[in-house]
Amino acid sequence: MFILNDCKTAINCIARRTAMHHFHLTMSRIRFSAVALSDLNVVTVMAWIPGHSGIAWNVEADILAKSALQKVPSMSYNVITFTMCKSLISKQVTTTWQQRWDRSVCTRMTYEMVLSVGSKIIFPKNRCISISYARLLLNGTTLRAKQLSHGTG
Repeated sequence: MFILNDCKTAINCIARRTAMHHFHLTMSRIRFSAVALSDLNVVTVMAWIPGHSGIAWNVEADILAKSALQKVPSMSYNVITFTMCKSLISKQVTTTWQQRWDRSVCTRMTYEMVLSVGSKIIFPKNRCISISYARLLLNGTTLRAKQLSHGTG
C-alpha cells in the first residue's frame, strides 16, 4: 500500500516518531493503524509528492481534508488541568535536578551511593550511626581523615 503525502513534516513525524504535541492523538492513531496493517502483513510505503501541482488525487485529498477540518469543532489546546501542570513541572524539575546531579564534580562519593535524585535514604535508628552515615554521604572531612588513618577509606 502506498501512502502519498505532500507534507514532509507529517511523513517525518510518523516515520521517526518525533513528537508533535498539538497532534499527538492523530499521530498515535496513524501509528496504531500502521502497526495493525503490518500485523496483517500489509507492506506500507510512505512517499512524498509535490503539493499544489495538479496531481488529480492529491487535489481531491486536499479538498476532502479541508472539508473534514470544517466539520470538526474547534478545540482549545491551551487548557491544562492543575494536576497535569503539577505533574509536568515535577517531571521537568526532577529531570533538571538529575542532569545537574549527573554532571556534578563535587560529592562523587555520595553520587556512587545514590545514583538517582529523589531516592529515599533510610538512616539507622541509632543517632550516632546516623550522623556518621550522613557525614560519609556528605564526604565529611573528619570521618574521611579517620577512615584514611585506619585504612578503611
